Amino acid sequence: MEPIATTTAVTFDGHTATISGVRFSHMDHCTRCRNAITAHTDGGTIRAGIRAVTSTHRGRRSQALRWFWVNEPSGRPVAPPVCPNCGVERPNVVNRFTAYGPTPDPEAYDVLRTVWVTIRRDFPDVAAVADQNERGAR
Repeated sequence: MEPIATTTAVTFDGHTATISGVRFSHMDHCTRCRNAITAHTDGGTIRAGIRAVTSTHRGRRSQALRWFWVNEPSGRPVAPPVCPNCGVERPNVVNRFTAYGPTPDPEAYDVLRTVWVTIRRDFPDVAAVADQNERGAR
């Protein structure tokens, strides 16, 4: 198993934040043995916070504050030189690591939780409106 990169940094811009230096895991399958292959990319970002979203319903446009979270990996990983499951050299991957969404490593979720807490503390009124809109959207 590859070591986890722990060089994340958080920058805030109002009620949004950017977490940089995030490691993402990408999964695909070997075309020979059909078992999962996991690869990693370092240096990705997560953008999170509250933003205004415009929607149209029955011809009426409305704008609402909503919580958001966007994963932005630094790129697409390359397949490993040897399949870790069947040992075939230069394994072909079924979907070139695009079929399954990239997943941030667990440490990023702790940082993301801190972002949510900070936004709620610094912008309680905006957070309350976004919470109300989320409850109404479900």
